[in-house]
Amino acid sequence: MLREGYEIYLVVMVSASVFLLLLLIIILDVRMSKIMKKLDKISRDASEFLKLGLTHFKRKKK
Repeated sequence: MLREGYEIYLVVMVSASVFLLLLLIIILDVRMSKIMKKLDKISRDASEFLKLGLTHFKRKKK
């Protein structure tokens, strides 16, 4: 009787651990995708700012 209860407890704990691990991976993936979107936006804005600066300084030198 104790052996059966222990096996059920073990199965429940392993299942809960796997579920929590998958949930953690999904949450981290969502956060990383949000961060990557923000970094891409910053990169685009920085490249546009650099282009504007270069055209401004090129005009001044002439």
